[in-house]
Amino acid sequence: MKSKLLILTPGFTPSEEDDTCVPAMLVYLNALLEHMDARQIYIIAMNYPYQPVEYHWQDIKVHGLGLKQNSFLQRRISSLKAYQQVVRIAREFQPQLIHSFWLNQMAPLGNQLSKAIGAPHLCTMMGQDVLLSQKTAFMRLKNTALVAVSEFQKEQCALPVEAVIHWGMETIVDLPEKAERSVDILGVGWLNEVKNYAKFIRIVEAAIKVKPNLNVLIMGTGTEEERLKVQISEAGLQTHISMTGLTTRKEVLSQMKKSKVLLHTSDFESFGMVLLEAVGCGMNTLSHAVGIAGKMDGSHVAENEQEMIDQLISLLDQPAPSKPHGFPIENTVDNYLKLYQRLICSNQKK
Repeated sequence: MKSKLLILTPGFTPSEEDDTCVPAMLVYLNALLEHMDARQIYIIAMNYPYQPVEYHWQDIKVHGLGLKQNSFLQRRISSLKAYQQVVRIAREFQPQLIHSFWLNQMAPLGNQLSKAIGAPHLCTMMGQDVLLSQKTAFMRLKNTALVAVSEFQKEQCALPVEAVIHWGMETIVDLPEKAERSVDILGVGWLNEVKNYAKFIRIVEAAIKVKPNLNVLIMGTGTEEERLKVQISEAGLQTHISMTGLTTRKEVLSQMKKSKVLLHTSDFESFGMVLLEAVGCGMNTLSHAVGIAGKMDGSHVAENEQEMIDQLISLLDQPAPSKPHGFPIENTVDNYLKLYQRLICSNQKK
């Protein structure tokens, strides 16, 4: 594709060494560069990095605005400030297409920008932002084509969805044929209320009563971290459950190759990249029916906590999945390129 692409996102990784900021987007962009010159892509990050900065990631120019978002008022002021800067950058770059990520903050900005410079706009809904589609303010996105990352997410959206394009994953080429999996149960993700690691710990506690020698690891950080440490201590599980804090994606994938079951107790996932990563690393996964859960060999779902306990105990004795995960990143890029071209051609005919 030879057209110029402008990407709008609340945050973007501050360096090529940092793979913790929206890894699904980083995997996508790395694969997209097989089809586009880096000079054809420009990324504007509204809030993160936290300070105004210009830099390059994989030769793609990134402009970080460093605007505050600690409160509703700050977000509104940031949006007003951002619009003038974004219009100026866009008019200099002259993109043929605008691609924003997250419905709540970037879609309205991308929608306005589309009208200002005459370029088509699509927005990829990323997570719980899809639930905001029922709000009146978002019903005015007339210049925006919405993309869902799963059929599950599409069902939650109250607005018309242009396409469902799954996230994809790169192939894990160095996956050992018979890896020694020393961690029985692995948890990966942000430790917040939605991910529900309090339930994770309760399920592990019940499983240990049946299998007393379980080795459990939680990788991640977040607002619930200290409370979860207290819960682990009060349940007397310190010898069973370890916590790593914030880790890189590279470290997570390495650990997944040495673990048996990914237990994912999240109450909501639009896609669930962690499920894809775990299956791709030869793990079984267990979660509720959110995102792409249950759509791959090795991905298991449970309706309630007791069913999750029973399935977990059973899965610990089952072999790893033998089939590929079925969501290669090449398919993701191919589907987006087709949508990009369709929107650009449609806009040129107006």
